[in-house]
Amino acid sequence: MNNGVFQAIRAVGAEFGMRLWWPSFYFALAVGVALVALLIWLVSINAWWWLLTLPIIIGLSVVAVLLTVFFLLIRYVRPQLSQSQKKQVQQFVDKLQLLQEISGTPKFIILFRTVRSIAAPRSDSYLSDLFNTKDLARNFSSIAKSFND
Repeated sequence: MNNGVFQAIRAVGAEFGMRLWWPSFYFALAVGVALVALLIWLVSINAWWWLLTLPIIIGLSVVAVLLTVFFLLIRYVRPQLSQSQKKQVQQFVDKLQLLQEISGTPKFIILFRTVRSIAAPRSDSYLSDLFNTKDLARNFSSIAKSFND
């Protein structure tokens, strides 16, 4: 596979991943704050509620570790982008998300298939099928060419 194409796929996957990561982070943060506030209130009512704190703290810790690992993986996969490359990738992901919304495919499925296409490239990968549409193919080839320059 051409190095420019591989870098472009990594850039698209990382951008799409970050667009999914931020809402997940904010949701987990809001749920965590609400659970901690609820636990503090319940423990102030009766000391038996301390038994509930351990599973909730373990659950919140697992979620924090998972979010951190995914964030670090996305940062590791993301290539260095110039301003024009970053803008092209963002516009491409905007079109990809529009396609996702029209088709009704969940974002996590598209992200999973994108990551699978990056991690284990095959001749019939999801991204190559997706990039065969005229407008997306033209946009993706311009992104790939920018990595070859």
